[in-house]
Amino acid sequence: MCCIKNGSQPLDEISSFLASAANEALARIRRGSEEYIVPPALDSQTVRSESPTLPLSQREDWTQQTTNNATSGSTSLSFEMIPLVTDFSTDRNDLHLPCYIMPPQSRNRAFFGRDMVLQAMRKALLPESEDETRQETNDPHLSMFALCGPGGIGKTQVATEFVHTSKDHYNAIFWVQADEFLKLSQGYTNIATKLGLVLEDSADAQDPVVVRDLVKGWLANPLKTFKQQENEPRLASWLLIFDNVDDPDILDDYWPFDYSGAGALLITSRDPLTKTYIYSDNSGVILPPFTTDEATRFLLKLTRREGEEAEKISGSAVAERLGGFPLALTQMAGVIERRELSFSEFLSVFEEEDTRSKFFKLQVGNTKVRSGYQHTLDTVWALEKLNKNGAILLDVLSLLDPDDISEHILQSTLSKVAAEGYPQTEAAYQEARTQLLQSSLIARDRSANRIMVHRLVQDGARSKMTADRFEVVFSLAVDLVSSVWPFENFSFGHGISRWAKCAQLFPHIIQLHRFSSRLKPAQRVSEASLQFPMLLADAGRFNQQRGNSLESTLYSDTAGSICTSLEGLLKELGSQDVSMLRSIKSLSAEISHDLGCVATETNQPEAALLHFQNFNTTMMAFADGHPQTQDMRLAVSWNELGNAYMMNEEWTLAEGCFIRSIDTLKQLEDYKPVDCSFPVINLGFSYWLQGRLAEAEQTLHDILAIREAAYGINDRESFMTGKLLHAYGNVKASQGRLDESLEFHLRGLQQYKSTIGINHHRTGDLCVKVSDHYARLGQCDAAMYDTPFSSLEYPPSPWQDVDEQTRSLLDQALKIYSGRKHFRPENARALYKKGKLLEKMGTDAQEHLKRALNMYQGLAGNPNLKQEIDELTDADFDRLIVFWSK
Repeated sequence: MCCIKNGSQPLDEISSFLASAANEALARIRRGSEEYIVPPALDSQTVRSESPTLPLSQREDWTQQTTNNATSGSTSLSFEMIPLVTDFSTDRNDLHLPCYIMPPQSRNRAFFGRDMVLQAMRKALLPESEDETRQETNDPHLSMFALCGPGGIGKTQVATEFVHTSKDHYNAIFWVQADEFLKLSQGYTNIATKLGLVLEDSADAQDPVVVRDLVKGWLANPLKTFKQQENEPRLASWLLIFDNVDDPDILDDYWPFDYSGAGALLITSRDPLTKTYIYSDNSGVILPPFTTDEATRFLLKLTRREGEEAEKISGSAVAERLGGFPLALTQMAGVIERRELSFSEFLSVFEEEDTRSKFFKLQVGNTKVRSGYQHTLDTVWALEKLNKNGAILLDVLSLLDPDDISEHILQSTLSKVAAEGYPQTEAAYQEARTQLLQSSLIARDRSANRIMVHRLVQDGARSKMTADRFEVVFSLAVDLVSSVWPFENFSFGHGISRWAKCAQLFPHIIQLHRFSSRLKPAQRVSEASLQFPMLLADAGRFNQQRGNSLESTLYSDTAGSICTSLEGLLKELGSQDVSMLRSIKSLSAEISHDLGCVATETNQPEAALLHFQNFNTTMMAFADGHPQTQDMRLAVSWNELGNAYMMNEEWTLAEGCFIRSIDTLKQLEDYKPVDCSFPVINLGFSYWLQGRLAEAEQTLHDILAIREAAYGINDRESFMTGKLLHAYGNVKASQGRLDESLEFHLRGLQQYKSTIGINHHRTGDLCVKVSDHYARLGQCDAAMYDTPFSSLEYPPSPWQDVDEQTRSLLDQALKIYSGRKHFRPENARALYKKGKLLEKMGTDAQEHLKRALNMYQGLAGNPNLKQEIDELTDADFDRLIVFWSK
């Protein structure tokens, strides 16, 4: 009936029926029963006497006769209590208050931190005053607070600390283990007996339903005594703790819904939804890890190294690596002390996967801090309880970047995933994700469809993988990332349209590369064998294009090493698979190209020539003299070989390579003039450096017109237009047309900023060129400070925002070059130019000029060549620099 709406027709009909039935019952009670007629079957021989049956009014001795009057209803309207054969009431004495069932683990005397959480708990759970216990409260909601978070984060420790520090505020505290139904039931039995609601050895104490209802009844109306009270009955204040609630639904039959007085309920659970299990107002917190500062102080305290200044920095690194996880800090502090390790030594061995797995299993640490806690990092997350879908999903997540995992990666090819156990449908994926969310093994940003996972959870998942399981999961992770990675068709590259998506996915490739060392040597070769090196090669190419040249070699080298191993395995197996061998050689050649690009970007002319010669040789063999109508890689190889010759100052050989690249590109079926942009721009540079200025001007003029017709003025397709404008400005300067030169260099700088950004080395190159123009015009301040492109007369203040393009031109160039050894020539040039400008402005410039001289002498290879800074000119520094940065 409670589900029927007030005033509805069904409720009216039911109410009318019950009222009618009640009235009829009362009427029958008043009338009394008809005299009972004995059926023929029940003759006089069924009673003790042979006398005929008579009415009760005619017999004196009821033992000799029978009557039916005993079956008649009473005709009296008064009530008289008639003793029952059996008393079904519960035997009980008065209540035993105060009553405390405390946590099974002792209080942690070394408890650390969590002040803000404890403060929030006190505000939510403590009775406001003793008056609350005198009468029913007007608030219909039971005070509740939930501590949520993954295992090992310290939920039970915080709850224990709150209970012990708040004991004096409650007449009763009941700590109940709630991870299993039987423990929950037994917990209520303990409450009933200790509180005095049932006798310990009574039959009622053995009935879980009875004790449950008795406890819920008392929680709803927590009398301090069952004795008669003259005034309003005084109600007890109580705190009920449900610890380790794995499934909130288990509480349905035990939750004290209706209550009066000052009751409060505290829950610890891995499931973050427990905070809104009963009320929708987020009653609680998801317990966060310690901050790095908190974790560092905790670690120093655990290892008794608070006074060792030398250990504080490395201790902070340990705390950060352990993610502020209290259990991890406690357990690893035990390892550090047991083995007498410095923090640096610990970090070194902790990064070894096998060693970390062993550490996770050790139950070590300060016994006072652990306070009887039995879990280790190996057991605390109960990974073995996950079903196969949840387990393999977590395993995949353990190989990806933990901070931002787009669910698009995990869901994009559900129906095509062949790995056993991985969800094949959207519903199965959601079920697996829910299981991980309920255990707080992951967190989810629903609005962005992304997942986060703690690094230690990842470590724990990987530590449980066998070698065979790791192979399966790693291959699956590679397939998932590859399915969403925006691979670029091999060409001159440098398009920026895919950069944003690549940047989002690149951290996952970093992780996959990191864990690839665990892979066993390949035993067979298939197309799938090339998936990982293809992903690494393309990711390295992207990283190199955005300016991280040396960093990209890590991925190219690994990809190349895998290709070499696969090619060797094919020969070892005696395989005749020509197609497979060609695929491997093709990828190896592209990797040689990538390494050559790195060499050209990092001032390594000999290495660039070697890599590009290898690339060109392989592409020539693949072409075998046939026109390349579909594949532009041969054309690319000629262009890059020309770049290598340019770096080695072989201008004529470079010119020939650029012309062959252009001719090869024209063989393409879908050839367009704009496709020749790169080799034509490089050809223009070649003409300029050979002093053939008219040819250089015409070449660059024509390709600029082609690009503007195809993409518009100052396009953002790639940095290619910026390079063209740089070259064109150089030609104009050599022709003495300096104002036109400034215009092209300014446009080039703006184009670089809008494509490759303000921190790319090419942007630094044009910062230097534009500063030269400002210095020539006598605007020394403008040479020092990057003016807006619309104005050359007003140099803005140096403290203005970089978005307003007011950063110092030369300082920006020095910032870009500094810290990268391969840009030492560019760095020396910028230092020299800034020193000369400061000198011209009457400012002390000796420090800049001295550093520039020292760097020049080291780079020129002959320290006796020029000994004084006054002997040096711009041309001396330009000779040290690659052609496209001159």
